[in-house]
Amino acid sequence: MPVVMLALYGILITLSGSEVMGFLAGSAARAAAVAAENAVYIVALTVIPQMIVAYFVGRRIGVRSESKGLFAILALAFFVPFIDLVIVLFSPDHGKPLFPSKPTISEFLIVLLMGVIKYGVPAAFGYWRGRVIQLNRYLAYLLRALPKESQDALVNLASDEAKRLASNSAPN
Repeated sequence: MPVVMLALYGILITLSGSEVMGFLAGSAARAAAVAAENAVYIVALTVIPQMIVAYFVGRRIGVRSESKGLFAILALAFFVPFIDLVIVLFSPDHGKPLFPSKPTISEFLIVLLMGVIKYGVPAAFGYWRGRVIQLNRYLAYLLRALPKESQDALVNLASDEAKRLASNSAPN
């Protein structure tokens, strides 16, 4: 799949997950009659699920991408918190607990950097895991395409090579 499509789908899914979790946390805070200045603590509970969503989106990008999938991860890590902050800043009374007064550029950039780290680190880790899964699936596909005798010969050859490398790297 093209890297641009992976980036767009990843941004859409991660942003949707973030907004749904924020909605659920806000609804829980409103149902519990929590004051607006204390609602930030309830919304902070959504950080872990948002990071989990970013990990699984990154893993999906790693499995589905070619060699340039890391660009999709970088786009996801920057645009999701940026769009999320724009929504918070331009929604009436939505961003009051996060920014009580009109935010300065430095405050905006600090919150954006925290969001980039919050989404970028788990997405990058998921991308790395997805690349490993992709390699395993491709190797399994190649082995299934070979006749049984060739499969056995290839597995024996790889096993012998691994044993040889392990014996050479063992401390004397």
